Amino acid sequence: MKQFTLEEKNEVLETPFIHIHRKLDVLLNIAKLLMECGADTVRMVSEIQQAATFMGIPHNYLNIHISYTTIMINIFHEERSITVFRKTPIHIPNMAMINAISKLTWRAFERHYSLTTYERLVGKLQQTIPVYPVWAKGIACALGSAGLAYLYSADIIALVVTFICSLCGYFMRVVSQRLGFNEYLGNAICAFTAMFIAYGFYTFIELGSLVYVLVCCTLFMIPGVPLINSVIDTINNHILSGITRAIRTLLIVGSMTLGMAMALYFSPLPAFNFVDIKPHIFSITQIIGSFVSAASFAVLFNSPARLLPYIGLGGVVCVVIRNLMLLEYGFALPGAT
Repeated sequence: MKQFTLEEKNEVLETPFIHIHRKLDVLLNIAKLLMECGADTVRMVSEIQQAATFMGIPHNYLNIHISYTTIMINIFHEERSITVFRKTPIHIPNMAMINAISKLTWRAFERHYSLTTYERLVGKLQQTIPVYPVWAKGIACALGSAGLAYLYSADIIALVVTFICSLCGYFMRVVSQRLGFNEYLGNAICAFTAMFIAYGFYTFIELGSLVYVLVCCTLFMIPGVPLINSVIDTINNHILSGITRAIRTLLIVGSMTLGMAMALYFSPLPAFNFVDIKPHIFSITQIIGSFVSAASFAVLFNSPARLLPYIGLGGVVCVVIRNLMLLEYGFALPGAT
């Protein structure tokens, strides 16, 4: 790769307004990728400042404003002020991309990349970071939901049925997206499909454990990333972004609930109001279920394949600690969780 010449190094690292529009474009590209891939605002500001430092822009020159769908960056010094912004309409969690952006900037410092090289590599990130195919994500969704059913003491039949229902629901959401449906309508269709099929099995197969299918077949839709980011943003005083993420979380949960409610409405069976998911003993099924669920749901967030076993082990540790607090120390389920 091209290295800095002494002249270029001085130009890029010591003169902030040289090639300023190129630098701002790089900063916007980085911020856009981070926002669309599920980074919280604190992480975004940190990465933008780090990239700006590499390109010779002092932090006190930067004014960064981040909302959920718009990123605005201003550089101000004495009599010069330049403001740029970019829209971020797409939001699909991608942990590998967030990690790659951070590594790229550190590598730029270590290897003394030129501005041209850094600019080119940032622009190529979307093409170079592998993404799991749709069918793999669908299988991961189904495995994750089935793993949760197994974690809650369902039997093998309920596990298989949960897998089928979740897989059908996921692919209905994919079809809805490709047909250009509203995101929340797609979520409602997904939840309706999974729950309707689950109720079909529950109707024709007389097996008590199938109630866990009704509980678990839509759990892959829970918006964990925007929920966590909304809390992180809010407690770090990025109030606007935090509230926006929280509202989006509520909309996703609301559309999911609507789809489930419609499936229950059309079902000939009476609605259930209680399912015992609290563990009463330690068992190997809980270990298997937690490992499979954690590793499978990580695929949805495009976590690197080499990390999936460690993520699964993390899920096992969490469940073991939760069960220990429940069974040995008398914690309530929410507190132990």
